Amino acid sequence: MKKISYSKILTIQIVLNIVFTLLIFNQIGIFFFIFQEIILILVLFLKKKNIYLSVVFLPFIFMYTYGLILYTIAQTNLKLTLPIYIVYFTGMLLILIPVVKEKFGKIKQELIRLISLIWLVLISIHSVGIFPIVTREQNELLYAINASGILYAFVTFICVYILLKLWGHDFHFNLHVKNTGMRYYGVLLLSLLFIIWYTFFSIFLGLAQSSNEIFNNWNVSLINPDYSAKYINVVEIVLNSLDPAIYEEVERYGYIIILLVIFKSKKYQMQGAIFISALLFSLSHIGNFFTTDMSFNDVISQTIVAFGLGCFLAVMLLYTGKVWINILIHFSFDFLVFSITDIGYLTVSIFNKNNGWLLKSSIELCILLFATFIFAKFNKKILKMNIEELI
Repeated sequence: MKKISYSKILTIQIVLNIVFTLLIFNQIGIFFFIFQEIILILVLFLKKKNIYLSVVFLPFIFMYTYGLILYTIAQTNLKLTLPIYIVYFTGMLLILIPVVKEKFGKIKQELIRLISLIWLVLISIHSVGIFPIVTREQNELLYAINASGILYAFVTFICVYILLKLWGHDFHFNLHVKNTGMRYYGVLLLSLLFIIWYTFFSIFLGLAQSSNEIFNNWNVSLINPDYSAKYINVVEIVLNSLDPAIYEEVERYGYIIILLVIFKSKKYQMQGAIFISALLFSLSHIGNFFTTDMSFNDVISQTIVAFGLGCFLAVMLLYTGKVWINILIHFSFDFLVFSITDIGYLTVSIFNKNNGWLLKSSIELCILLFATFIFAKFNKKILKMNIEELI
């Protein structure tokens, strides 16, 4: 069977983007149009010397132009909304494969690999879903799929999977852990019970009106997906919970693998991978300043807690070697948070203090870091054994 020439496909993509950009230049602004055309022409003619130029600019240009073209077509042909969206969805899953294989895959230095992966998943492919191909009135389900960014999660999964393979690593969605026994499963069960408890604790900590209500009087009626304060229906909650659960846990896996390689000869290999991957996970939430209507305090609080949760989930990933467990935990956490009702949000006070958000995030961070320390401290043997399997 003849091998696919991704180099030729990439060249065709670049040429098509040059042409498409010319066709829609009036929609993207003259300066952006000129800049984009110059980049595409440079990449086309520099050939093998354009790796970093391609890595930095091509993913966004490809995704943005593709999305804008289909968005334009969709606006002028409303009856073709469904087939256009199917093309949009399918194309987004495939559009980055040539540049990932031909450019990202050729990066040799581990630190540059980490930076390029961060760029790819946190910056470039955030352009997925940027264009409202379909409105809620046209098709409620397709709108929910597009608005949730679930497509971004699948694109991330594909890109990380391909990149790790190209960089000499396997993608273990369900690593077979050796030498498991009652102790292994006992610790796993306790860890799952802890994270279930922590999820409810985190939610009701923000709703507590006094110290007595931190551990008692949990009003479960304030969590109801049918009356979510954030989303219209359960489908939207599911999709918006599944989106970060998939892409953030796949990102975490990619970061941890590369960090383990970077710190391979260091005494603190495991600690470095856990800490930095958690820090990256935490910092990624700062983007909510610009993409959501969250307040400054809420974003900072989320960022603080995300670091602690990132540490715990990193250890969980190394302990089980199973990405799907992390996805399930992450999904469940977000689903419950997104299911809080209007009344639930109205009762947020953490003892009615102005700095309640800081107190809440500090308490959660301490609990998560303590749980992570205990989890890692008494399971070093299994963690190190799985690290050897993963890299």
